[in-house]
Amino acid sequence: VNTDVLLLLTKLAVEKEFKTGGRVLTGGESYTFTSGEINSQRKIVKEIYKITQQEIKSIHPSQKITLYKGVYDNVDQGKVGNLSSWTSDYEVAKMFAGGDKTKIFKRTISTEQVFNFHKSSIWKNGMFGDQKEYIIMEK
Repeated sequence: VNTDVLLLLTKLAVEKEFKTGGRVLTGGESYTFTSGEINSQRKIVKEIYKITQQEIKSIHPSQKITLYKGVYDNVDQGKVGNLSSWTSDYEVAKMFAGGDKTKIFKRTISTEQVFNFHKSSIWKNGMFGDQKEYIIMEK
């Protein structure tokens, strides 16, 4: 399975299931999915979100979390995707910003916006290891 295609299908399913804001970013590629494929993925994203929400409540009982995002290029934050990666670790954000503190964004969100996160039982770190990552859904 092509991970880019699976990621796009997941973003579309999240958009349909949770009525997220932001854009479904495709990286310039064009894909077509059947309603059956999207509906099957909707069941999966619904389960991921359910597990995430059950687990995050014990870790963040205040139901608020402050996150950071470091960007290397000048990015218009008004054009974010419907799912985006943020970190709870300022130093990780600083690394992604190439050390430039002016390219680090900070926001406090409701834990209800968290689709998945690094402490979830269903999380798998990527090739760069534990980045204290949170995948958030835009409103």
